[in-house]
Amino acid sequence: MDPAIIAQQRVMYLFCPAEGNSWGLTFDGFTTALRERTPEEFVRVREPPPADPAPPRSPRLAFGFTIGDEILEGFAKEQPEGAAILDSDAHSAAEFALWMCNCVVPSGLSVTFITEWGIMEGLPFTLLSADSRDAMVAAFVDHIESTGYLLDE
Repeated sequence: MDPAIIAQQRVMYLFCPAEGNSWGLTFDGFTTALRERTPEEFVRVREPPPADPAPPRSPRLAFGFTIGDEILEGFAKEQPEGAAILDSDAHSAAEFALWMCNCVVPSGLSVTFITEWGIMEGLPFTLLSADSRDAMVAAFVDHIESTGYLLDE
């Protein structure tokens, strides 16, 4: 399939520190970085329901991430540490990842990623090169191809 078409597939992208590392991610720090980029971006902490019978879960920070005239939704967690952008194509995910690398992740620390399709297929997290947006898009396209979840246009 044409890489340009693959890059248009919309899926959740999850970004985390490399195994054994920490970014020191906090909701306050993430919110500050997000609002420095776009002051009116929505941000809300969501606590897990107290009567939830599922195993204990940590709070998550729901947020908007504006790219042009599109507002993507995402969430960040302090434990386990990471941030996700929901229902995104590869180009928007790369824009978000570049912002994370430049404004959230401490200099010198790495970023790994996986998509919801990769999680469903049991794929490992992939180290993300922060060299360029194009390199990120290419990595995302390769990952999507490896999942086998390509959608027909």
